[in-house]
Amino acid sequence: MSLTARIVLWLVLGTFALTAHAHELSEGTGIVCDTPDQVQRFAVLGAKPEAIKTINDGAAKAVCALTTVRYIRGREVSRVRSSDHAYQVVEILLIEVQVHGQWGAITPEVQYTLFPLHEERASLPDVTFVANNGQWELTDPKVKEWFQKLMMPDNPTLSCCGFADAYYADKVITRGGKNYAIITDDRDDAPLGRPHVPMGTEILVPDSKYKWDRGNPTGHNVIFITLHRETLCFVTGTGI
Repeated sequence: MSLTARIVLWLVLGTFALTAHAHELSEGTGIVCDTPDQVQRFAVLGAKPEAIKTINDGAAKAVCALTTVRYIRGREVSRVRSSDHAYQVVEILLIEVQVHGQWGAITPEVQYTLFPLHEERASLPDVTFVANNGQWELTDPKVKEWFQKLMMPDNPTLSCCGFADAYYADKVITRGGKNYAIITDDRDDAPLGRPHVPMGTEILVPDSKYKWDRGNPTGHNVIFITLHRETLCFVTGTGI
């Protein structure tokens, strides 16, 4: 498969094109991230270029990139499903990186990427779609499990994401027949790896985004939002 064909495949799937067997030097253009969790989150956000910015902004540094590399394929770490594709999360050893059309050798580095699964109906394990930056160790295990397993009410195959997308919103108002959650979260953003959203910010909550079936152990209304402040899930503070 030519490099041009591989790039076309990436534009369709948002993944590395599979070109070789284990331990062979391969070449491809696609997503590479520092951790498996970041790659999984890229998949659940639709495996599109704009998802890279969302992940990097949440981490406050560049942890994922679209790049052309030469690499050695390693082990499968996990499997993940987006809305319409299934993928392997795979460890790769980067050998060379292409910059401005020129190949440059680097110190070999382990990174992670996605390969499409041909068996779209394969049974996939539950996964977490948000990078764990150590914040979960600071919380009750029950809360950690709740964040990990929370799925979108209008698309139950997709995760609500996690702490990096979640804000307390203990006030809700109705205006013009629409509901708005008001951010009341004064926690430090850095340990949670999330962008700052000022207290008092109003976020539109469509009816389809209310999550009722998983309880809520936080004691707060919790809203999960995208970088553009669109609601992924809204869970009222009803307890469990």
